[in-house]
Amino acid sequence: CGITVVEPAQYDGFRRIKRFVDFLMQTCREHQVDIIHAHMADAAFLGWLVARKSGRPLVISHHGQDILLKCNRLCRFVYFLLLNLAARYAAVNIAVSAPVAERVRQLLFIAPEKVTVISNGVAIPEDAPNKRDNVKTTAPVLVTVGRLVPLKGHGQLIQAAAKLKAVMPGLKVYIVGGGDMLDTLQQLARQAGVSEMVTFTGAVNDVASYLAKADLFVSTSESEGMPVSVLEAMAWRLPVIASDIPGNNSVVTHKQTGFLYRLGDVDGLAETICTVFKEPSLAAAVAARARAMVVENYSAEAAEQAHRSLYRKIFAAASPV
Repeated sequence: CGITVVEPAQYDGFRRIKRFVDFLMQTCREHQVDIIHAHMADAAFLGWLVARKSGRPLVISHHGQDILLKCNRLCRFVYFLLLNLAARYAAVNIAVSAPVAERVRQLLFIAPEKVTVISNGVAIPEDAPNKRDNVKTTAPVLVTVGRLVPLKGHGQLIQAAAKLKAVMPGLKVYIVGGGDMLDTLQQLARQAGVSEMVTFTGAVNDVASYLAKADLFVSTSESEGMPVSVLEAMAWRLPVIASDIPGNNSVVTHKQTGFLYRLGDVDGLAETICTVFKEPSLAAAVAARARAMVVENYSAEAAEQAHRSLYRKIFAAASPV
């Protein structure tokens, strides 16, 4: 597809940054790089160093969570100082959603004209089913996808499953993803008495296989920039329940393109899950509208074209007349 991947060596010690910058400078020369595009805050600082040294224009993509670094005051001050230097130097700062764009402008004091929104894009499956294939089982299937970290709020889903055990004993819950909280979440599932209902898949390469057999997708995240997993579920024509937070509510309008519940409200989450399964016509209509929205606004092709257009403008502005 015309993409060259270059993997740097791992450097340790005080000379790590200098060696890494030297490596990137060499890569720019060897591959005749015209624009440097850094993703996330940590890469932004390195991108800034290379862009200044090479004279190439810099683009930074902000995905949301990198603006929410939690550390002591000194660390936070240094972190934002370096990120601010990079963001102000950049030709353009890309935000993956309008809430992230506003956060970038406010926290980094960047002029509005230097921030633009290009949403994440997802692949659109052509064979997304109108309903789940029930050949093997008639049990309802719920899936969530995300790293097993506190920010994703998986504990809420496990607690909701415990509340649903009596009224939906056949419910199957798949938690797709790996992470440091696996043991903690498995213990929580045992304590809640839902070990047989909840399956932890670990990290997988084929997320689509779980979306294809699911009836419902749930996102319990505490923070999102632009929720790719939600968009992917919508593309698979799945009804989506999501926590009512910035990012999620950028794409989920309650009972229009999905269902929202108040973050932390386990009872509300359980009730909403029941509603989706008890009202299949409503769920199907909501899922159809959501898929149409993703096809129109959030396809991988749309994101690619938006980036290509931006690159052309930046390259033209940087080229000598």
